Amino acid sequence: MSMVIGLDLKATQIIFEELGGCWLPEDTTAFVRFAEIQEGRGIWIYHVVLGLCRTIAESREHRLTGFAAAVPAIIHYASVTCEYPADVIGVIACDAKLKTLDRIKSGRWE
Repeated sequence: MSMVIGLDLKATQIIFEELGGCWLPEDTTAFVRFAEIQEGRGIWIYHVVLGLCRTIAESREHRLTGFAAAVPAIIHYASVTCEYPADVIGVIACDAKLKTLDRIKSGRWE
């Protein structure tokens, strides 16, 4: 699946579920609110991937509890990577997603 650059509800839901989350109606509501607030601020789907992966890694149970829980991490990654082009952030996000999926499968988080 090719990733879109901007914020996209369906792409976010797919990634969320690939990372083991269960997308609920409140996640859609949280996403829509987040997207409205962040419109035009340079938040890309890559930042969403990075934020979701960080949220999983920092969670005591190493799982997603909801999209809203990942919003601070998403905003963090958008701010610390703002000077990099999308293709660079895309590679970093892909790497983070693959590592997170491997850690979920193996149960190793060190």
